[in-house]
This record gives sequence, structure tokens and C-alpha cells, in this order.
Amino acid sequence: MTTIESDLPSSQMDKATIVHVRLVFLRIGEIDTLNEKYQAHVSIESRWSILFEKFSYKLSSDDQQRLNNGKSIS
Repeated sequence: MTTIESDLPSSQMDKATIVHVRLVFLRIGEIDTLNEKYQAHVSIESRWSILFEKFSYKLSSDDQQRLNNGKSIS
């Protein structure tokens, strides 16, 4: 994990959410080295943590149980 120093005041850092982003190149097309351009198909994935208590009241009991068992919900 990379740590990045922020220019935000500490009062705003407490409200900040760390988001991890992953970019996966699925296919790269022709590369134009002269103009430094290329086309690609990519997948962008992002992940962040949220305290369970902040949203659990909005979930059904079945969804809460699924999360407690380490499964995903949608």
C-alpha cells in the first residue's frame, strides 16, 4: 500500500476515504510510438472500506447475514 501525504487540513483528513484503484489492460491495440498514443480496452476496479454500522440499518436481515459470512451483496 502506498502512503500519500495530503494538502488537506487534518479536520478534512478525518472525513477522507481511502480508495484503492486497479487498472487492468485487457487488450492493447496498435501503438503509435511517434505520437505516443495507443488504444486499449481496460477494466477499472475500485475498493474502499466503510464501517458496517454506517449502512447496515438499510440492509435486509438476509443481506446483513451474507455480509457477516464474508459474502458479497448487490
